[in-house]
Amino acid sequence: MDAATRDARIQVLYDEHKARMARLEQQAKPRDDGLLSCAHVMNVLRGAIPQNSVVILEAVTQTVTVVDQMKCSLPKTIFNSGAGGRMRPPSNFIGKS
Repeated sequence: MDAATRDARIQVLYDEHKARMARLEQQAKPRDDGLLSCAHVMNVLRGAIPQNSVVILEAVTQTVTVVDQMKCSLPKTIFNSGAGGRMRPPSNFIGKS
């Protein structure tokens, strides 16, 4: 891969990431009707705990929202048992560190 292709790909990934983070930030805003949303609660929780906290996730219906809003970026800081009962990293984190 030449440098121009690499740089273009890096820019695309950067732009996609920036857009995704903006969507997550928008979702985490308090609701206008005063009701709590999962995204807002998880975002507030993320701000209240240290970045290196270990998160044990038992959400089933809201798993994606919880994982997105917790934004755990350090390896082995979020685990999910889902419905199976075994603790493991969420599947979208497998192989990433």
